[in-house]
Amino acid sequence: MHRPIDPKVDCVFKILFGSDDHPDLLIHVLNALLADDLAAPITHVDILNPYNERETLDDKLTVVDVKARDAAQRLFQVEIQLLVFSKLAPRILYAWAHLFSQQLQRGDDHRVLQPVYAIWILDGTLFRDRPEYAHRYRCRDVRGRTLVGHGSIRVYELNLCIRRKGGGEGLPQDARPVNGRRTRLQGIRRRGDARPSAPVGRWWPGRAAPGSRPTAGRNAW
Repeated sequence: MHRPIDPKVDCVFKILFGSDDHPDLLIHVLNALLADDLAAPITHVDILNPYNERETLDDKLTVVDVKARDAAQRLFQVEIQLLVFSKLAPRILYAWAHLFSQQLQRGDDHRVLQPVYAIWILDGTLFRDRPEYAHRYRCRDVRGRTLVGHGSIRVYELNLCIRRKGGGEGLPQDARPVNGRRTRLQGIRRRGDARPSAPVGRWWPGRAAPGSRPTAGRNAW
């Protein structure tokens, strides 16, 4: 008898998206959720050590769920967060900044810095005053002008990633039913039927039609 597997469980999430055995799953989810940021689709990723090295003994040790680098040397962090607490937002920013700063070694030129993209998938609500399920943060001024194009932070609240009969009329655009590539988020939220005897690739929803992109709340940070 097979028992359901919850993909939101930390260790299961890491096996699905942080394994060298099937990097295509991570590539699919990165292309789906970062479509607005990527000039071209990701075709290859190297799974990296999830431990972020400390420069001194006093530095805080940080460990991420999934960390990867693509052929263009861009860095990606993907997190599943079951417990949503009030101070999570500073932690999200700190983790992004730590990963971004680790790219340079002594003597390196700042021109070698590459974009860092952080994706946080939350099994709860972090922003209770915002109706959209998808949030996109970039480094901008008050007029929306970008300081540097060095990545973004994406936050997805699974409980708002909903499907309602009738197409979600009356809901804000970012709170309407998920479809196309956004079904991946709904799959993470609801799928409990992945079974050890089935190939992992069959668990993940099929590829969406080209051009289907997630709509995200656009924010500056």
